[in-house]
Amino acid sequence: MSAAATRRRAAEVAAALEFAAETAAAVTSAGETAEAAAALEEAGEPVEYIRCSGDPDSLDAVIFPNLHAAIVDATAPHVVEPKLPGVVESYVNLGRFYDHAALAGKREEI
Repeated sequence: MSAAATRRRAAEVAAALEFAAETAAAVTSAGETAEAAAALEEAGEPVEYIRCSGDPDSLDAVIFPNLHAAIVDATAPHVVEPKLPGVVESYVNLGRFYDHAALAGKREEI
């Protein structure tokens, strides 16, 4: 692959991961996780669905094999931590997608 093609592919992957992160920021349920995965499928990305073994109605992860990326419910009891953060795996800070103004208005409720 030429250097230009490599740069184009890197930009495509970065854009798809940004899209995945923005989509995941709104995910609060298995249904919304499935919707996020469906959006990437509609964009042409293959998606693998990982269901919870204890609750088949719960979606624990969606994997995007071509992007070498995933959206994972990494909360207890199935915590997932990168083995080589920054080298092989990365955290995506979904906090950067918070609507701070909307949250501030709900501070007492939260």
